[in-house]
Amino acid sequence: MSSITTTSLLLPQYSGYFNAEIIGANPTATTFILDCDYEKYPTEDDEDCYVTSQTIIVGPWADKTLSPGAPTTGIFRKIYVQEPEDGDDGYSFSAQCEMSRDYASICTTINIGGNGYFGETATFPRSTGTAYDGFYRMGGWGDFDWVPVTITKGQKYLATATEVTATSDAEVTSGATSTSGHVVVITGIKVVAVVGLILLTFLVDVGAIGQGRIRFRYWKNPGANKVQIKMSPPRRALISITSASASLFQGTETTGLFISEALHPYNVLTAAGFEVDLASETGTYTPDWLSQQPDFLNGDDLATWSNTNSEFRKKLDNMVKASELDASKYGLFYASAGHAALIDYPTATHLQKIAAQVWANGGVVSSVCHGPAIFANLIDPTTNEPLIKGKRITGFTTEAEIEMKIMEELRSWGSEMVEEVAERLGAVYERAPGIWDDFHVVDGRLVTGQNPASAASTAEAAVAVFEKL
Repeated sequence: MSSITTTSLLLPQYSGYFNAEIIGANPTATTFILDCDYEKYPTEDDEDCYVTSQTIIVGPWADKTLSPGAPTTGIFRKIYVQEPEDGDDGYSFSAQCEMSRDYASICTTINIGGNGYFGETATFPRSTGTAYDGFYRMGGWGDFDWVPVTITKGQKYLATATEVTATSDAEVTSGATSTSGHVVVITGIKVVAVVGLILLTFLVDVGAIGQGRIRFRYWKNPGANKVQIKMSPPRRALISITSASASLFQGTETTGLFISEALHPYNVLTAAGFEVDLASETGTYTPDWLSQQPDFLNGDDLATWSNTNSEFRKKLDNMVKASELDASKYGLFYASAGHAALIDYPTATHLQKIAAQVWANGGVVSSVCHGPAIFANLIDPTTNEPLIKGKRITGFTTEAEIEMKIMEELRSWGSEMVEEVAERLGAVYERAPGIWDDFHVVDGRLVTGQNPASAASTAEAAVAVFEKL
C-alpha cells in the first residue's frame, strides 16, 4: 500500500490544501487529525488553510460515493484546540452536527475550555430559507462540501470487516505497523504476548497523543480486515482543591481543604503509578481546622502534613490555577473537599472544564465528601446533560450536617447540600447507614465517596475502574 492516499473528506466550507492522519476506523466512524498541508504554502506570506490538528469524526454516510446499503444520515463531529498565541489565551471546543449527507439540520457546540465566544453550550438549528447552516453562525463557515485531503498516515485503518469474537490481548510499546491481506507486520516494537490468528490486540503507548494509550484490534476474516482503535486515558490524575475558606461552628474554626481528603487519594494514586497534580480555581488553599485535629490527622498522615518538604506538601503549597492546566493530560479527576467546597466548587468553571474533558475522553471522574458540589454545573460534553444525571452518587449526608449543628451556617452561604445537588440534577443519592461509615459508590466511570473516612477507598475504586478502561 502506498504511504500517500488522496481522498475527499466532507468538511465545513474549508478551502486550501489539507493533510490528514487516520487514527481510528470501524464500520460506523472514521477519526482523522486534520492539518494544513504546509509544504504547499512555501512562504510566510502565503495564506494557509488556518487548520491545525483538528479532530474530525465522520461515518460512512459522509463518503462522497455511498456504498450499497450505507446510511445517508449521521453525526459530524470535530474537536478544535486553539493554542495560546501572541498573548491570547488558548481555548478548545467540541462541536457536532446532525447530518443528512452534506446538509446540517442542527449543530451543537460545547465549550471544553477557555472559549468565551461560544459560552458553555450553544445549539444552532439551520435557518429556514438560508444557504448557511448552524456551523456558519458558529464559526464563520458555509455549507459542507467534499474537500480533497491527502492521507499521510493510518491508511491501514480504512479496511472494514465483520467483527468476530476476541481471543486474547498483547501489550507493545509504540512503533510502526502495517497490514497486507490478513498479515500484520510490526516493526520497532516489543511484543509482550503472542496471540491467536483470529484477533490481534495491542495496547500501544503513544506519548504524542495526550500521553495516552491506543488499543488496536485486528480481525482476520475471509476476504476482509478491520482495525479498530480506542484511546485509553493518560495515567495522570488531578486532585482538585477548594480555594474557599469560611468561619464555621459559630466562628470558632475556619473551614477550607479537609487535609486527608486530598492526602489519602494522593497516596493511593501515586502508589498506583499515577503522576498526580493538585490544583484549585485560584491556585490557593486554606487548611481546614477540624481536619488538622488528632481524630482526623495523626501518624504518617500528620508526619507528611507537618513536613513542608514532603512531595505532597510541595505540590499542595505550590499548586497552580486550574486555568493554567492542559485538561487533555489527565485520565482521572478526583474532587477532594471540605465544607468550603460548597462555596466555590459550584462555580469553579476551570476545574469543571477539566473534569468534563476527562469524562469526554473516557477517563474517570471521582469525588469525596463535599466534593460532589463540583457537579452543580458540570455538563457531560457528550450529552449536554448534567454529568451525574441518572447516575448513582454519594457524598456527605444532610443528616451529618444537622448532627454537627452547622446547617444554619451552611444555609447562610447560599449553598446546596450534596443530597440537594443530586436531587436537582436527577442523580440517585445513596449512603451508608452510619454518617461516618467508609462508603463509596461506583457507577461506570463515576466514583464517589461519602465522607473523609471514604477518601482512600474511593481513590482505590477509581483506580480499579481506570485499570479496566
